[in-house]
Amino acid sequence: MIEKVIAEVGIHLDNQSSESSLDAHLHQSGSSGRQTQVPGSSDIDMHLEVSSQDWDKLEELVKNLTKTFRLDSTKFMFNKSEGYCQMRLFECKLSDGSQISIDIGAFIRTNDRGGFVHEAIDAQMNAVVATYPESERDKKRNLLRANIVLAKKILQEEKVYKRFVENQQMGLGGSGVETWILSHGGSVLEAFRTFYDAAKTNTSIPRHFSEFKERYQILSLGSNIRTNHFEDYILNNLSEVGYQRMFDAIEKSLREWHVIS
Repeated sequence: MIEKVIAEVGIHLDNQSSESSLDAHLHQSGSSGRQTQVPGSSDIDMHLEVSSQDWDKLEELVKNLTKTFRLDSTKFMFNKSEGYCQMRLFECKLSDGSQISIDIGAFIRTNDRGGFVHEAIDAQMNAVVATYPESERDKKRNLLRANIVLAKKILQEEKVYKRFVENQQMGLGGSGVETWILSHGGSVLEAFRTFYDAAKTNTSIPRHFSEFKERYQILSLGSNIRTNHFEDYILNNLSEVGYQRMFDAIEKSLREWHVIS
């Protein structure tokens, strides 16, 4: 449905009949694209690469999308700046009666850009899977996804998964959690253990957040699509309140798993 609306405003996707270098590319990104979303999540994230000639068609695109999903002015958001545009559509009704939210980040295609975060996470997951015999790779990929989903569920229960919770800066965010788990070989246990070891003290109180930030890093391997900068998810995303909540959630899980007493 979204591809059809994109075509109707004159933006040709590279999976359509045209093979021009000016064709746009639509990529389902985020946890929905990697099948690492928390069960029950109804968000779909997409990235749309367009040529400079198609950049001015984005206003018409979001208008047509709101008409297609019959959304009023309170159910969509459109922000456009130099080189990046975000289109968010809320409570989009599907033919089966369910509702989803759609987030489309659009940017101008260039030949010299580096890899973005979503591409780096895909590559990181593929690299971990590739270390296993081919006959075991599907099973390993599913295990990686299960570990990521488990981490997100645990953090979400303590309201420290999303970067912002009730308009307050809080947790690592989806790409931060995925990068963190994958950097530990896809093991939620190892990721939790290293975080806990860096944060714990000889008392029941974790070390001060400022000291923890000097000891522990979660670095993105790709640039942020909005800023084109690389991320340090601890410095940029995690707040002091989020740090305490994350420590408590991790300590609780490690006790339940009999890793610590």
